[in-house]
Amino acid sequence: MTCPNDSCTARVLRGILDEHLQHCQQVGQPRCPLGCGATLTAMEGEQHNCYRDLRDAWILRQERNWILLLSLLGHVRQVHRNTNYIRQQLAQLGNWRMTPCF
Repeated sequence: MTCPNDSCTARVLRGILDEHLQHCQQVGQPRCPLGCGATLTAMEGEQHNCYRDLRDAWILRQERNWILLLSLLGHVRQVHRNTNYIRQQLAQLGNWRMTPCF
């Protein structure tokens, strides 16, 4: 079996895994109890909250997406206005050429 500690590359027999873990250098560093897999120091363990961090990152991403969407809608409106203006100009140009010159 591979040692369950991330930074340990040892492979041991299943029967002696417990013995290995007693001497493994990573045993003293606890992992995140919420399940993200982070190896934490004692100070980090008290402040670590992967759910809060994930929620905050999600909110920030949604805010950025909203800003991008509003910007994109502004660009689409500008393209629509420009397209309508070009159509009007082409229509006027077409009418001008069809008018007989005397």
